[in-house]
Amino acid sequence: AQTRQEKIKLYSDLYENPYQGAARNYIDDVIMPRETRKIINRCLDVLENKSEVRPWRKYSNINL
Repeated sequence: AQTRQEKIKLYSDLYENPYQGAARNYIDDVIMPRETRKIINRCLDVLENKSEVRPWRKYSNINL
């Protein structure tokens, strides 16, 4: 029989890493720490000029 510490270690090795979440599609991507700044800058550049199209308002606000 496995001891409690061995079971904890086995669980930790199997499930406590980002690759398991990525394999199950819980997360979109795993970013390496050295690439974090580059990826965040790229995402902010994409969002910088994004314009949001708002739906037409059927009724306007009236002054009360």
